[in-house]
Amino acid sequence: MMQPRSLLPEKMYIPSGRNATTIDPRSSTSDGWVNSDHIAGIRMKPTRLALFTVALCLAGFTTASSQATPQNLDENLSPDQISEILKQEWSFLKDETDSFLKETLAKGEFETASEFTGRVATRRQVYLANIAKRVKEQKLDTRVFGVLLKARLVGYDADKKSYAVACSVAVEAPYDIPSLESYIPTNPYVVIKDTVVGGYRTNRMLMKFRPTWTWNVERAEAMEVKADETSIFFRIHFTLDINQAAIKQKALLRIVPKDIEFINLNRQKVHWQAAIR
Repeated sequence: MMQPRSLLPEKMYIPSGRNATTIDPRSSTSDGWVNSDHIAGIRMKPTRLALFTVALCLAGFTTASSQATPQNLDENLSPDQISEILKQEWSFLKDETDSFLKETLAKGEFETASEFTGRVATRRQVYLANIAKRVKEQKLDTRVFGVLLKARLVGYDADKKSYAVACSVAVEAPYDIPSLESYIPTNPYVVIKDTVVGGYRTNRMLMKFRPTWTWNVERAEAMEVKADETSIFFRIHFTLDINQAAIKQKALLRIVPKDIEFINLNRQKVHWQAAIR
């Protein structure tokens, strides 16, 4: 049976006046004094040894805890799960923005220009504060989402060592209205399109390449992917930016892609990836 690993390091660094001495902490005697076979004459009183050991253990615990803290990463979400998250943030922005625009669109009949300007500035601060509160509550300032889009292997060209890969899966996003628009910055891989599905107007977040993406790959790896085709996906990591510091007549729900991966979900293996800027 494996013996439990000691939390104490192989050696400790003990300050002594202007000098620091390396000792073995496990070479203590029954009377509580610390002697090292490697360094002669090093002794510590029981009280000092106990305090030092406690401090060391606490330091080790703090380090282990910080390393174990999970990142705000929502990984391997389905398109439906992402759609629901987008709808929630869209609904919040719509309510806040419509209220803000309604109250600041025009000057009141008995309101001076300076009074109107001051009222708009005050109302804007309330609007921005409500959004900032929402960002903190939903951790949108640190949260990263990862959505899975099923890939379809079209065919491998052994001479060119290239694989044609398609992806027709899309994420349904909230439709645009005069006061609010869903937006993805221009990039080579992901786009948002305004479409009509089943008679209803909607936005769809989908892969930009049409009809296929070309993956340059050696035959052995291509055969490995083909053998586990049901587990092959594109994974897109992105953040949501609902801040509206520059709002005028319309708010933006910004979907900001960070990177794209071509993965085997079953094996947790990334075959290809690229940053999105």
